[in-house]
Amino acid sequence: MNPLLRFVAAALLALVSLPAPAQEPAPVAEAASEDPKALPIRAEARPVTGEPTILAADLPTEGIAPESAIILTSEHALVDLRVRLLDEAGKLVPTRDRATIGAGTVYEVRPAAPLVTGTAYRIEIDGQQSRQPTDVAGTSYAPQSFAFRTLGEKPPPPPPPAKKSKRSRRR
Repeated sequence: MNPLLRFVAAALLALVSLPAPAQEPAPVAEAASEDPKALPIRAEARPVTGEPTILAADLPTEGIAPESAIILTSEHALVDLRVRLLDEAGKLVPTRDRATIGAGTVYEVRPAAPLVTGTAYRIEIDGQQSRQPTDVAGTSYAPQSFAFRTLGEKPPPPPPPAKKSKRSRRR
């Protein structure tokens, strides 16, 4: 037999007798990112008169008129969205809200009464069904908040309630 053919035959025989390579597991779909995208939303305070003030997400904004409405706008149609206005003690402030969802979202937060002057507030934005706001395409976004302080001096705290006199009871 030709030496070249003998070599090829031996090589083929060696290949056939090799153990089959271990099968790689099928690639697993990558899990959704633990860090959702930043919420693409803009917040501004619109006073009854005067120019609106843009609220920064990373810094408290000073000097917001107490009668201002807070307008949130996004180019995304946010279908799972919860917006809350909290005072500096973390208590919920009653508001009259209005949401308009179309190609994007406009969410108007109107406090039921003027805000207290010189007081810190925070708008918190998250989802109702989950912790994350979600758009119509199912994309989840990280919750976001905007902090601000109203114009003016903080009013003095109310006086403590009068103590009831401890009279001895006559029998």
